Amino acid sequence: YSEKFGELIDREINKAIDLTLVSAKQIVKKYGKALKTIADTLLEKETIEKEEFAALVEKMKVKPQTIG
Repeated sequence: YSEKFGELIDREINKAIDLTLVSAKQIVKKYGKALKTIADTLLEKETIEKEEFAALVEKMKVKPQTIG
């Protein structure tokens, strides 16, 4: 493909990366406390079962969301 087409691909990829970064930052800002609680639990126990993870998430009133 041509150099111009390659540049177009690069720009589109960079846009996608930038949007994903913005979404990730929003999620961390919104759910930072919940993420820290989960991380602290994992550091303490190393692993947690699905039910315990679900209980932590439910306790913190975190609702699943999609990115896009």
